[in-house]
Amino acid sequence: MIATAGALAALADPWATAYNDNTVLQVGVVFLHLAGILFGGGAAVALDRAAFRASREGGAAGVRHLAELGASHRVVLTGLGVTIVSGLLLFLADVETYFGSAVYWTKMALFVVLLANGWMMQRTERRLAGNGADPSAWAALRRQAAISLVLWFAVLLGGVAVVNAS
Repeated sequence: MIATAGALAALADPWATAYNDNTVLQVGVVFLHLAGILFGGGAAVALDRAAFRASREGGAAGVRHLAELGASHRVVLTGLGVTIVSGLLLFLADVETYFGSAVYWTKMALFVVLLANGWMMQRTERRLAGNGADPSAWAALRRQAAISLVLWFAVLLGGVAVVNAS
């Protein structure tokens, strides 16, 4: 594992040198990382909260929420894309530190679970599009929205911990 980290660090060295020698580049990459989280995660958190309300109210509120949810995928995925690319750049700027960090890999595991939960939410959304009155589908959406909320904040906490514990 250490040999792999060293080899990857050697490959990333030109980027790491450029990044570490340029404050503007550091600010830009960290900004993009946080902006992606705010853009995609902010939309996801707002929609997760709205899922609770829509599942209680049902009817027209549920139909509106499903339309909003469907329209939000591009925003959330764009934010996630920016976050993933900028996160990779941050990782490559200090491979040896992150590669050996249990905190970093815990954050990445939480991120993967967040993505899987998002995929499950999309499946539930499609199920509700076919039958918006299905109480078990609304219960699943509420559960997935609660998991999403917890995971967005857990990933954010993990990011803060990585910066301060590595």
